[in-house]
Amino acid sequence: MYVHAPELPMVDVEVRFNAGSARDGEKWGLASFTAGMMATATPSKDENQISEAFNDLGVQIGADAGRDAASLKMRSLTRASILSPALELFAEVLTQPVFRTETLSREKARLLSGLKQKTVQPQAILKDALWSQLYGEHPYAHPVEGTIKTVDALTINDIKGFYKQYYVAANAQVTIVGAVDRTAAEQMAETLVRNLPTGKHPVPIPEPKPLKQA
Repeated sequence: MYVHAPELPMVDVEVRFNAGSARDGEKWGLASFTAGMMATATPSKDENQISEAFNDLGVQIGADAGRDAASLKMRSLTRASILSPALELFAEVLTQPVFRTETLSREKARLLSGLKQKTVQPQAILKDALWSQLYGEHPYAHPVEGTIKTVDALTINDIKGFYKQYYVAANAQVTIVGAVDRTAAEQMAETLVRNLPTGKHPVPIPEPKPLKQA
């Protein structure tokens, strides 16, 4: 997907996968955890090196997951001396992530701390109860970030398996908005997905069933 927006010399790039929490199965929080681990290491760089490289270029990156999808995003100036290395590094993070056990342990501890705090926050409790009540047995019913029990049980092999299954070219949607022409946008999209395995688009999530009237 492409929108030409020449007003500012910037470009926003998003690579979106049908890999949201509805794909967690019984491992609630897996989609969110996988997205959060994406920029923590590659074969040639550790987390600090990745962060410093993007900071030196003045480029913003981020990853998140919702119920339907997970995405990686980048915002960069369009100057070639900035955009070209930024795009290459972004593609490296996207297609060559390394999931390390020590990073998993750190991130798990951080998330578990947040989930414990959530248990005493009425608004968060009510929100989870609402989704559960609305969707029952449907995959939308469980919390995107998982629960203390399910997150604590996640392993590095769970993360690797989820990435391998869903972060594939057939399941990717690239969106580019900014001061680049269509030819450049197509080249950028090709750079991002060319090293992803082809894979398959996942089976559609079943439609939620309407609530029974009391």
